[in-house]
Amino acid sequence: MCMNTIRKGVWGVGYALAATLATMDRPASAEVTFEWVTVGNPGNAADPLNSAAIPGIGSVASVYRIAKFEVTNAQYAEFLNAVAATDPNGLYKPNMGSESRGGITQSGSPGSFTYAVRANMGNKPVNFVSFFDAMRFVNWLHNGQPMGGQDASTTEEGVYTISDGISETRAMDAQFFIPTQNEWYKAAYHQPSSASGDNDDYWLYPTASNSVPTIATANATGDVSNPGTNVVNYSNGAVWNGAPGNVTSAGSAGPLSDSFYGAADLAGNVFEWNEFVAGTQRSLRGGSWASVEGNLQSVNQNFSAPSLWGASQGFRVASPGPPEPVGTCCISNGSCDAEGNCQESITQAGCKSLGGRFFGPNLSCAEVCANGACIPTVSTWGIVALLLLIVTAGTIVLVRRRIPVR
Repeated sequence: MCMNTIRKGVWGVGYALAATLATMDRPASAEVTFEWVTVGNPGNAADPLNSAAIPGIGSVASVYRIAKFEVTNAQYAEFLNAVAATDPNGLYKPNMGSESRGGITQSGSPGSFTYAVRANMGNKPVNFVSFFDAMRFVNWLHNGQPMGGQDASTTEEGVYTISDGISETRAMDAQFFIPTQNEWYKAAYHQPSSASGDNDDYWLYPTASNSVPTIATANATGDVSNPGTNVVNYSNGAVWNGAPGNVTSAGSAGPLSDSFYGAADLAGNVFEWNEFVAGTQRSLRGGSWASVEGNLQSVNQNFSAPSLWGASQGFRVASPGPPEPVGTCCISNGSCDAEGNCQESITQAGCKSLGGRFFGPNLSCAEVCANGACIPTVSTWGIVALLLLIVTAGTIVLVRRRIPVR
């Protein structure tokens, strides 16, 4: 019995040491960062073109951010190196390393797998990813990009509690997430007519255009070789790396092919997962490198089982909007200093909902409620500016009086 105890202890120490050495052998994971674009105009109206089929399509109540580019092979490889030394959930697909459109290789054996980006593929969108893979990637981001096994602290919980691929819903405190269909759609097609958009506030293509996009071509390293206005990687136009149609470098069609909000490649390159559920399937939008032109249009919606993956499927991530500025809200034009008539540390939207007047973050209620009125105190420079204005106005009046009338 004593001997068994000793053996168990030695085995346990050896196992822990082996696990530690395996972790040390893994490449250090660099922080995955994103370039964000902000999608404003909260509370926008839905797209009238598609509202009959999908009520409310494109309408989003709040400001949010979406990644300018699709998740790339380089970013996904960092994720794999952090959590897939053993890969029980199949986050890595062998096609990523064997097909000309894939961008990541796997080395080693279970327990010590490592991953590397293939030549010229680091800035290409990751493909061969399922909706499950996208959820786990987002969970990992939300959890702080930890290194370790695939468990509740890394990939299985956080934003989505992984289950059947259909019943998962976004956590209220999500810091990263897969966009809803409305969030994706708005980032792709919306542009207010008041900001030079189409007369119904929506374009037909995610390039801020109603015209059929130009088919992108590619150079030997997979950059779009004909960048410009309304250029999209679709219809097998990007021939390189031995593939008759392939993914291209993120954003290489150029800013003149971005959406109104500044997101690139929402049309073409790879279809992108969104949260929308239809029966036992999840939604994908935007078309891919192989798509016909109709797949790029706002009227087109595609579906797939959440477990399926392929060379034309990828995703991008979104996040909450920048925090709203807070300041001081004067709710009454009189007796501002009375209880409840002035509030500090309130958002501008919150102040507006109370019918109040919003002041910047550097003013307290004591300053705003000078003399009991909803009028901010005037700074010394403000007084000087006011005096100069009065003197100037008086001078003009005097000069006019000296001009003889004829």
